[in-house]
Amino acid sequence: MIKLKQLLEQKDTCDSAGVMYFYGEQLLCCLGTKGTWSVPKGHIQENEKPIDGAIRELSEETQIILNGTPELTNVVMKKNGGKLFVFSLKGDKRYVPRLNHEHI
Repeated sequence: MIKLKQLLEQKDTCDSAGVMYFYGEQLLCCLGTKGTWSVPKGHIQENEKPIDGAIRELSEETQIILNGTPELTNVVMKKNGGKLFVFSLKGDKRYVPRLNHEHI
């Protein structure tokens, strides 16, 4: 059985992906547990392409279905391991996100 301390100290070696959506301004979500602002993002599932993971996470966290395909703009090495794939899309539609339980 893993102890809580071990769980908290584990490296997050999973790759993650997120989408920066722009319509005049950038769409950001405030993470409820930390109070920090970020693009909607999350872990890429096994056998999932980064672009598919980014679009899935955006949809899960905001209920937004995009009218275009985001382009890869950056790959960042996370400090605890793994990569963060950042995609962006400049759109012509203003979306109103319906946030899930992770955000405030």
